[in-house]
Amino acid sequence: MGPKNFYKFVAKAAKDIANEVIRKDLEENIEEIQRLKARELAIEQSLRSFCETNHPEFFAKVKRLETVPGIGPITAMLMVAVMDDVTRFEDAQKWGSYLGLTPKEFSSGEMKKMGSITRSGCEMLRRYLIHGARAVMKIAQFKEQKSTVENWALKKKKKLGMNKATVALAHKMARIGYAVLRDEKAFSAVPVKKAA
Repeated sequence: MGPKNFYKFVAKAAKDIANEVIRKDLEENIEEIQRLKARELAIEQSLRSFCETNHPEFFAKVKRLETVPGIGPITAMLMVAVMDDVTRFEDAQKWGSYLGLTPKEFSSGEMKKMGSITRSGCEMLRRYLIHGARAVMKIAQFKEQKSTVENWALKKKKKLGMNKATVALAHKMARIGYAVLRDEKAFSAVPVKKAA
């Protein structure tokens, strides 16, 4: 449905509510949400313009990161700011660990057990990556032709459940972001070929 269509639908549906008090409150809430969304988009555009004008090198990195599914402008700006210099991290795995997206390990003798994620590093960036991953997962299930990343995520969902698969995808997105910044190349999702 998408947010634009949702707001049109919900505004029209609110008008059909018989109870005047509920209808009026709901219409006011819908208007307030739309005002806040417009303000959010204006702030986002202002940040983009500022970066593009005053920090073109930073902005170029942001644009490349936005090619990764699930990474929007704010997540991309935050990732570039938190990482600062890609050479600080030995590899993509270390970057994912720094963000707290890797599971804790409990080992005893020959037994190795993985726990929940460590949650170290920048909480806000980790949260944005997880929200982005959740959006990718939700959209991917309705797409006819999926990319290799989307296909991988949906397989993880079947095996591990939605929440663990979402965190795994967020970790993968962080590692892809690392590679995009390291190689200075935009991400190119490879579509999965349908079986004939």
